[in-house]
Amino acid sequence: MNRAASFLLLFFFVQLAGGALAARWWPEGGDEALTRTMLAAETAALAATALFCAVRKRVSWLPADDFSVFSPVKCGDAAALLGLVLTLSIGTACVLQPFGLDDGGSTLRFAALARRWEAALLFCVAGPVFEEVVFRYGLADGLCRALRSEKRAVVLSAAVFGAVHLNWLQGFSAFVMGCAFGALYFGRRSLLLPVAAHILCNTLAFASLRYPAAEASAAALPGLLLAGVGLALCAASAAGLYKKLSQR
Repeated sequence: MNRAASFLLLFFFVQLAGGALAARWWPEGGDEALTRTMLAAETAALAATALFCAVRKRVSWLPADDFSVFSPVKCGDAAALLGLVLTLSIGTACVLQPFGLDDGGSTLRFAALARRWEAALLFCVAGPVFEEVVFRYGLADGLCRALRSEKRAVVLSAAVFGAVHLNWLQGFSAFVMGCAFGALYFGRRSLLLPVAAHILCNTLAFASLRYPAAEASAAALPGLLLAGVGLALCAASAAGLYKKLSQR
């Protein structure tokens, strides 16, 4: 449980420190300043975590970590799993679209930043990598060791992952995708797979903000039809993931 708590504290420290530094250094910078600061803060946190893991691996008096989580995955298997997770992400978005859930204005803020390289790096690279290190490598793995149950660890870590998004739309989507990322992590004992899946899903979402025509076309469909298509995609991808991940 110490592992889970340590990584959660790291996450909240980075979020609070990034916001505080942005307010101090660029008080009039708004979301652009916050994006630059969070990109720097999360990159620094990842570098510090990587350095600490390297030290743990090499220094005899520190307990060694389980580095099997970085084991490679076969290309064909990885491509199939990533395709299923991407399908689940699209299906979840289709299901949620007709409900008009509150997103706390985050969609409008990210849309305004969609053409800035700092936002692209934060949303599509640094953010996904940092979150997978915290919520899968840290929280889910720590909960699994404490509870001795991979399934409960996946669900609990996904619930926390959803909660930290602080709005219903992103929170529900993050919970569903957090379950999928956790399943990938434990199913293949590789952090590389959920990191790649998270990057793909965020890149797709970021692209929809920068080029909104496709999303607008989907939103024009009747709500019941869109939700039905989304449920079908979710069911098919969930079944595919279960089948693939059962083949260890």
